Amino acid sequence: MLSGDKDELERIRPIFENVEGVRGFVSLRVSGAFHSPRMEMAAKAFREFLDSVDFGELQTPVISNVTGRPFESGEQAIRKSLAEQITQPIRWVECIRYMRNAGVLAFVELGDSKVLTSLIDKITAEEHYADGERQDLVARIRREILQPEVGDVALQFDEKQSFRQLGLDSIVYVRLARRVEAVFGIPFKPDVMYANRTCAALAEYLLAQQVASKAEVKNAVPWREYRDERVLALLRDCANGTLGVDKVIEEIRAGGAHHQ
Repeated sequence: MLSGDKDELERIRPIFENVEGVRGFVSLRVSGAFHSPRMEMAAKAFREFLDSVDFGELQTPVISNVTGRPFESGEQAIRKSLAEQITQPIRWVECIRYMRNAGVLAFVELGDSKVLTSLIDKITAEEHYADGERQDLVARIRREILQPEVGDVALQFDEKQSFRQLGLDSIVYVRLARRVEAVFGIPFKPDVMYANRTCAALAEYLLAQQVASKAEVKNAVPWREYRDERVLALLRDCANGTLGVDKVIEEIRAGGAHHQ
C-alpha cells in the first residue's frame, strides 16, 4: 500500500499497472492521510503532549506498528514509538508474524468489523512449515473435520478460502471444534475455530501446537507470563457481542472482577 499526494500517485500508476501479475491499482477512500508524512503536524502536537505524560516500566509486551517488534523500555523510547506511528507505515504483517513466532496462536478482534481477522487469516495461511506435513493436515481437515458436516464439497474446498464460504452457522462451528478436539486429541475451543477459519490457517495452528508441545520454540517472548484470564474473558465477551468496547476498556482499567 502506498500513501502520498494524489497527483503523484496517479503519475506512478502506469508503472504498477504494467507489472506482470498486478491485478489493479486502486485508490482507497480514507478519512485522513494517516501513516504518511502529511500527518507530521499531528505527530508534532502528539509528541508535545507525550512529553507531559509519565510512563512506568512496561509490564506486558506491546508490539509496535512501526517496527513489528515489542516496544523498547524507557520513557523516551516509548514516546518516540507512539509518535512515529502517526506518520510511519503500519508493519502489520511483521507484527503478526512476530507474535506467531513467539507462540501466540489466538487473536481477538474488538468491535464489529472482522477486517483484521481476515487479514490475519491470510498472513497465517502464508506461513511455511514442512510442506508435506502441512498438506497432509489440510487433507485430514477436509476429510475428517469438514466432510462429515458439509459433505463432499469439503474435499475440493480451497485451503485459503474462509469456512464462511460454506455457509456455516455458530452451531456448526461448535461441532467442528469438538471434532478437531476428538480427531487431533488436543483441547480446542470454538473461539479458536473462529480465529483459524481456513484449512491452511487451521493446519498452521495444529502444526504450531505440535511445536509448542515439544517446548522447542526458541528465543520466544514468554507470553504465558502475561496471561490474564480476566482480561481474556473480557475480550471474548467483546468479540461475541456480550460487552461493548467502551465497557471492556472500563473494566480493564478498573481492574475489578468481571461478572457475566
